[in-house]
Amino acid sequence: MIDLKSKIEEVFSRLTSQFTNFSGLHKQNSKTEMIVLFLAILHLLKEQLVCVEQNSHFEEMVISKKMSE
Repeated sequence: MIDLKSKIEEVFSRLTSQFTNFSGLHKQNSKTEMIVLFLAILHLLKEQLVCVEQNSHFEEMVISKKMSE
């Protein structure tokens, strides 16, 4: 079982000042891990700690840490 809180912390710590693709953040291709990873990104987005961009439908999401103002 994958813990959401630990996945949130892992994703945030793995993000650098550069952008990262969604596929670069997951270790396995299990459905469970992909869902928890997506939920972790949504949480970080809600907390305004990351920026997420997607140029068009079904393209790779690009995630980056939000710069402190």
